[in-house]
Amino acid sequence: MDRRTFLKSAVGASALATAGGLAAPAISQRAAVRTLRLVPQTDLANFDPLWSPAYIARNAGLLVWDMLYGIDNTLTPRRQMVEAEEVSADGLIWMFRLRPGLKFHDGEPVLAKNAVASINRWAVREPMGQMIKVIENELVAIDDRTFRRALKKPYSKLRLALGK
Repeated sequence: MDRRTFLKSAVGASALATAGGLAAPAISQRAAVRTLRLVPQTDLANFDPLWSPAYIARNAGLLVWDMLYGIDNTLTPRRQMVEAEEVSADGLIWMFRLRPGLKFHDGEPVLAKNAVASINRWAVREPMGQMIKVIENELVAIDDRTFRRALKKPYSKLRLALGK
């Protein structure tokens, strides 16, 4: 008999009860009890990864906020909040369209103007964002789901930068 089978059995349950009420392993808990929990390796004073270089801030931030693009295991940017993007032939104009139905924790819709504000906030502290700001002509919301970034010169790694 293996440990999990023993712990699930009546004998195992009574042994646990007499041993001081130890908790059963998560694998034997009911499915309704399954909740994803973050157990940080240190105190989490600020879970904003823009303002803290700590890995725990990055990890917590990834669990809380969605991103325009995510980076997969091959370092390829993949759309998350972005439904589609269009790049002009000269590579200077980038149009981004957000997915429908994006919402904040309070149920308010995520709008293109929110994405623009977030990108500007990110660009102040992040080196790649600072570099892009130097070659940027404008970053504006066109409508509720669309924003445009116009550059002075092409930058092919813009998707990768927005996935940072």
